[in-house]
Amino acid sequence: MRTRTTTINPDISSLCLIVQSRLLDETGVHPQQIGRLDVGTETLVDKAKSITTVLMQLLVEHGNTAVESVDNMNACYVQCASRSY
Repeated sequence: MRTRTTTINPDISSLCLIVQSRLLDETGVHPQQIGRLDVGTETLVDKAKSITTVLMQLLVEHGNTAVESVDNMNACYVQCASRSY
């Protein structure tokens, strides 16, 4: 698992969608194989909509609507906790 940061200020939702799409492409995981989505962030710029709600759009496009999802405001915790699943 790698942690990356950016020096520009992209929209957090767009950035997460790009990362999710690349991760699926690089690993060969099909969106229907995903059963849990954990997102960790240190800040939510736009608190009106959770990041997992945005990321679910990509999974729903592939027919996967049965995904447990969690937004957590502590990125370090999510990185460790997600490894236990």
